[in-house]
Amino acid sequence: MWLSNKHTTAFYWSHAGQHFEIREEGDWWAAVPDDEWPDEASGQRAVILSDFAPSVGDRRQEIVFIGAGMDEAKICAQLDAALLTDDELKAYNDKWSSLPDPEHAGAPTAVAAST
Repeated sequence: MWLSNKHTTAFYWSHAGQHFEIREEGDWWAAVPDDEWPDEASGQRAVILSDFAPSVGDRRQEIVFIGAGMDEAKICAQLDAALLTDDELKAYNDKWSSLPDPEHAGAPTAVAAST
């Protein structure tokens, strides 16, 4: 799951019955320095890049509904209605680069590189 204020971190969201969980899964590949990526020979790099989209990389939402008697058309219409308009996406992108990710709760504080 991609949160608008967490540009580097991918989250996992699971909700089934009374069970609800959100947890950090690690960094989006788009946020990982190139020298930390798998090498070309492994083939994994090509698989990662196959999920990339212009300007957002591999950041995305993936959702699965499991159940009986669900109205697929109604669910899709509600999800589509939640999408950003082109103007909203442009406004988000205009601000995105100037907003750093907030510190992750419980994570060690980053140390600035000294020059």
